[in-house]
Amino acid sequence: ELEIHFTGTLNDKMAGFYRSKYIVDGEERWMATTQFESTDARRAFPCWDEPALKSKFRVSLTIPSHLSALSNMPVAKKEERGDKQTFYAFEETPIMSTYLLAFIVGEFDYVEDKTKEGVDVRVYTPLGKSEQGKFALHMATRTLSFFTEYFGIPYPLPKSDMIAIADFSSGAMENWGLITYRETALLIDEKNSSVTNKQRVAYVVAHELAHQWFGNLVTMEWWKELWLNEGFATWVGNLATAEFYPEWDIWTKFSSDYFSRAQGLDSMLTTHPIEVEVYNSAEIDEIFDLISYCKGASVIRMVATYLGEDAFKEGLNIYLTRHQYANATTDDLWRALAESSKKDVKGFMDNWIKRPGLPVLSVQQNSENPTELQITQERFLSSGAKATDDQNSVWNCSIGIATDKTKEPVFIGFNEANGKISIPREFVADPSDWIKVNAGQSGFFFVQYSPEMLSNIVPAVREKKLNALDRIGLLSDAYSLTKAGRMSTSDLLELLRGYQEETEYTVLSEISSVLRAVKTVFDSLPTSGEFDSFASAFFAPTVEKLGWDTRSGDSDLDKLLRVLAISAASHFGDKTVIDEALKRFESGSFDSDLRGTIYKIAVKHGDIQQYEKMLEVYKDADMHAEKLQAFTALGATTNEELKKRTLSFALSDQVRSQDLVYGPSSTTGTLDGTRITWEFLKEHWSEFCEKLAASGYLLARCIQYSASGFLSEDKAAEVEEFFAANPTPQADRAIQQTLESIRSKASWFTRDGETVQSFFESS
Repeated sequence: ELEIHFTGTLNDKMAGFYRSKYIVDGEERWMATTQFESTDARRAFPCWDEPALKSKFRVSLTIPSHLSALSNMPVAKKEERGDKQTFYAFEETPIMSTYLLAFIVGEFDYVEDKTKEGVDVRVYTPLGKSEQGKFALHMATRTLSFFTEYFGIPYPLPKSDMIAIADFSSGAMENWGLITYRETALLIDEKNSSVTNKQRVAYVVAHELAHQWFGNLVTMEWWKELWLNEGFATWVGNLATAEFYPEWDIWTKFSSDYFSRAQGLDSMLTTHPIEVEVYNSAEIDEIFDLISYCKGASVIRMVATYLGEDAFKEGLNIYLTRHQYANATTDDLWRALAESSKKDVKGFMDNWIKRPGLPVLSVQQNSENPTELQITQERFLSSGAKATDDQNSVWNCSIGIATDKTKEPVFIGFNEANGKISIPREFVADPSDWIKVNAGQSGFFFVQYSPEMLSNIVPAVREKKLNALDRIGLLSDAYSLTKAGRMSTSDLLELLRGYQEETEYTVLSEISSVLRAVKTVFDSLPTSGEFDSFASAFFAPTVEKLGWDTRSGDSDLDKLLRVLAISAASHFGDKTVIDEALKRFESGSFDSDLRGTIYKIAVKHGDIQQYEKMLEVYKDADMHAEKLQAFTALGATTNEELKKRTLSFALSDQVRSQDLVYGPSSTTGTLDGTRITWEFLKEHWSEFCEKLAASGYLLARCIQYSASGFLSEDKAAEVEEFFAANPTPQADRAIQQTLESIRSKASWFTRDGETVQSFFESS
C-alpha cells in the first residue's frame, strides 16, 4: 500500500482543483470545483493521469459546515467535526479514468426527479435559481431512459447530478455522475430564455449524458481516439434532441451546424485525421476541435446510414457490452459493427478515420445514356491547390441518389479515383432530368456537377422539389467549390437566385451564412451596396410576413426564422429593419428571442449613448446568457475607440476569463474590425496568455478570431512573424489554420474580385 501526503493549490485557472467566484445579494463568494480533462487531475493529486490507467476512487472531504460537497458517487457518510467542520465520505466509484473524477464544494440549490428506471437525477443551481434547472432536469430524465433503451445497457451509476459552474473553460464536462456545465449550457429562465438557449441546453445535456456510456463506461485507449468519445456524443446528442423536439428539425440543422463546419476545416491542408497521434498535453488540447466532434459525428452518421439502423444499434450494444469498464480502440468498434452487419466496416471506414481531408466527386452525366454517371474523386483543398500523390487518397463512398421519381435516396457504392455508376432506369428517363448526388447529405464529401447537371437541378431548388436538407447541401457545396476556385463567385451568386423564394428557416440560415462569408471577402469593392441590396432581398419578405412580435400559434422555428431574418436584413443594411430595431431598443419592446439581435443593431447603428446603456445592461443582467448578449453587442460598434474599449473590458476583472473570447469574436467581422482587434491582441499579448494560461483552446480561439479576417499575403506574413517571435505551442495548429485561411481568402479575392463587380454592374 502506497500512501502519499501532498499539498496542492486551489488555483484560479479553471483547470485541476480551482476556485470559482459567484455573487449572492451583491456579496462575492467562492466555490471549489474540478476540471481534470484531459491531463489536469495531476494538478489536484498525485496519479497516473492517463485514460487507460483506470482505478476505483474513494473521495472524502472535510469542509466548512455552511457549505455542501458533491462528488461522482452518493454520500456514504456525513458527520460533524469540531470547529464548524463537516466530514463527507462518498461511496467508491466504479473503475474509471482519472479525468472523470470530480469533487465540488460550495452553496447550491437543486431540483430533483427520477428516471423511469429509478435513477436519481438532480440539477444543482446557484442559490435562488432552482427553477432555472427544471428544463435541463426534464431533458435529463428522458434522455437517460432513451439511451438506456437505445444502447441496451442501463445507466451504470445510482445517481446523475448536473451542476452549473460560474467559471468554466469549456461548455460542459462529463464527469461520471457529476456533470459540470457553464451556466448558459444548463440554466433556462422560462420567461426570458430564447429558443436558441433552449436548443443549446437540450443538446449539451444530451451530449454529456451520452458520454456516460461513450467515454465513461467505455473509454478510448489513448487520446488519439478522442473521436470515440466526442464524435459519438455529438451524434447521439443530436439523436436524443431530435427524439424529444422533432419540431426543431434537428437533422436538417445538423447539416449546417456540424457537417458543413467540419467540411470547412477538413478542406484545409492544416487539418488532421480524425485519429491522430498526440504526444503531450498541448497536442491533446488542440484536437478538441471540429474534426473530433463534428467530422467524427458526420462519419458516424454516414456509417449508420450505410449499415442501417438495426445493424448499427446492435453493433453499438456489442461494443459497449464487450468493453464496459475498460478501454477500446477504433478497430474494436469496427469489429463490433462488422459482427452485426456482416460488412467490412474497417475497410469501408479506414481512410475516413486515418487520412486527413475529404474528397470532391466530380460528376458528369452521359448524354446518350442518362442513367450512367462518370465520377472522379480527389482530395478537396479550399486553397485551390491540387493535392499531391502523398496528400491524396481514394475514399469509400456510399452515394445517395435522388431524382424526381425517387421517394427515398438510392445508395450506390463508389471506391475508385475514376469510374462510373449506373442509376436504375426507372429513376432517370432523360438527360434533362435533375439528379441530386449525395441525397440526404450522409456522405462526407463535396459534389461538383457538370454545368448541364447543375442547370437541370436549379429549377428543382426553385420549385422545392429538393427537400430542405438537399437544398442546403447543394448550396454549401457550391460555396466551398467557389472558395477553392473550382466555381466562380458569379456562378455562386447566380445559383443563389434559385433560392430567392426560400421560406424555410434551416435553408435561409445557410443562405445567410454564405452571403455573410461572401460579403466579408468582397465588401471593399465599389459594388458593395449592390451586393447588400441583393442579399437583403432574401430576408425582407420574411420580416414583413412574420413581423416583430411573437404571434399565437408561432412554432419555435417561426421564432428562430424571425430572428434570423431581422438579423440578416440588418446586417445587409436594410434601413427599415434597422430603424425599427433602434425604436424598439429605446422602448424596450421586444421578445426575448430578439433581444441579442436588437442589442447588436442598437450598438452598431447607435452612438455612445447606446453603448453606455448596453454596458449597464451587461452589469445589471442576472442571467449569464443575457450578459453575453450584451457583451457581444458592445463589440458590434463601428467606432474604433469603442471597439478598443470593448477589448479592454474583455480583459478586465468584470469579465470572467471563460468569456474573454467573446471580446475578439465580437469586434471582428469586418476588415477594419479585424485590424483593430489584431493590433490590440499584439499589444496585450502577455495579458491574454496570463488570463488563459491553462486553456490553450480558448487562447487558440482568440487568435483565430483576431486574425483570420485578414485578406492579404502581407497580413498573413505579419501574423506568421508575430508567432515566430512569440511561440505558442498550445495553439500551433490554430495558428497554421489561421494563416491558411488568410491566404485562401486573399487568393479568392484576387481571383474573383473583377467578376463579382461585373456581376452587379450588369445586373
